[in-house]
Amino acid sequence: MMNEASRAAIAARSAQASASSQPDFEIFYNNWLAWGVFQACTTQWRIAPMGGYTGLDYTAVHSVMTTLGIAKKKRSSHFNRLRYIEAGAMAEMAEQRKRAEKKREREQQTRRRRR
Repeated sequence: MMNEASRAAIAARSAQASASSQPDFEIFYNNWLAWGVFQACTTQWRIAPMGGYTGLDYTAVHSVMTTLGIAKKKRSSHFNRLRYIEAGAMAEMAEQRKRAEKKREREQQTRRRRR
């Protein structure tokens, strides 16, 4: 099971994330630990050669789970929950990329019209 220091680290990280300007959202209690692992892995994204994220580095995810003291028999369950969180994050990043691309296109059209 997780030790007290690991729980405190997840709580601190989550508090830091909630203090940002991101919109509020709810996390079910069953997903809280997976969310903490996800937060601890925010710098562990794999990036495609042409840009864009392809997913988390699962070796790093395993290391984070070990460091946090998550019991081996529970890692599979938390890993599956983490993958749902990862999929949601990737969908949101793709949507942000599309919005940025549309904005860039509109700005280019505006510049062309001014010429």
